[in-house]
Amino acid sequence: MATKRISTRFPEDLLEEMDVAATIEHMDRTELMKQAVKAYLAKLGEDPNFKEKVVDLYLRDRISLEKLGLLIGTEDAQAVRASKDLIDQGEALARKLA
Repeated sequence: MATKRISTRFPEDLLEEMDVAATIEHMDRTELMKQAVKAYLAKLGEDPNFKEKVVDLYLRDRISLEKLGLLIGTEDAQAVRASKDLIDQGEALARKLA
């Protein structure tokens, strides 16, 4: 998997807590942060309001199908894509008939 370096700032007390947790869990700070972000995103993915907002971004062509799938799951993303295709076809037909 490709990686990308980022730069971020944390309060010193939070870094100290992270370092203690990383030591206890036998990992480095980077791995701890990756696991924390993954856990946070997984929790968000279970929130219906978050899912609704992500789907809305996809329907407005603000994110790709691939990103949608990462955030709500491939199967749900495919169902949303199929619905979007039907909506788009209906709108095109309505314009044609107008």
